[in-house]
Amino acid sequence: MPRNNKDFNEGTRKEVYRRINMGNQIVTTYDINKAMTLLSGRAPDTQVPVEPLVDAITWGRSIDEEHAKTVDSSKPVILASFADHKGKELIDGWHRAWKAHTEGKTHIPAITLTPEETESIATHKAI
Repeated sequence: MPRNNKDFNEGTRKEVYRRINMGNQIVTTYDINKAMTLLSGRAPDTQVPVEPLVDAITWGRSIDEEHAKTVDSSKPVILASFADHKGKELIDGWHRAWKAHTEGKTHIPAITLTPEETESIATHKAI
């Protein structure tokens, strides 16, 4: 299940996102703490629709709804982009997306990592 280890605002443990393939095998692990360092001071570059994220949550990602109540939904989520395809993937901000949904928001701010930045935060790749 793709989920970060903890909310990064607490800052005491390493936070990661695990990209999983259809066979439930971890394909790549991304260092979210490193991503946040790369993005420090960068303004949001897009707005992401909330509903597709909520659909993804209801189809297999778990959300701690009590924790989601405590997050700031105005804080940008992080999107990874990849050199081998045009899609982008949410790698940080699932609880913020859920809270935005409960607040009736249709979009949430996002910052997009370049393919090179995404590659630089990859810490494990399965063969």
